[in-house]
Amino acid sequence: MMRVNVIERNGKFIIEGPLDGEIIEHNVPINDILSATYEYDTRLLLLPAESLPKSFFDLSTMVAGDILQKFTNYQIIAAVLITEATKLSTRFPELERELQQQNRMMLFYDRDDAITWLFGR
Repeated sequence: MMRVNVIERNGKFIIEGPLDGEIIEHNVPINDILSATYEYDTRLLLLPAESLPKSFFDLSTMVAGDILQKFTNYQIIAAVLITEATKLSTRFPELERELQQQNRMMLFYDRDDAITWLFGR
């Protein structure tokens, strides 16, 4: 089972993870994250960019679409915490804008901003 952090504010929870450098690539880690959201009765997820495969940020690989479809199926709202070193494909901002319009996912450079956005959902 992957390690996650649980952030609580006023009885509302965010699942942060995976931690310890684990990467969401296969169904098992994704299912572990989904299990944590159900355990805490939340659909709010904070993902460090390093927990996603590099191919997630390259739309030509379709990895982002697969992972985001699973999140959509389970009504997960995700904030992805990126750094200056996160390499986004040139078309990734198009996906980001679409997801922002749906209010389903946002990219953040600041963890506190990401948490504030998630708790505002």
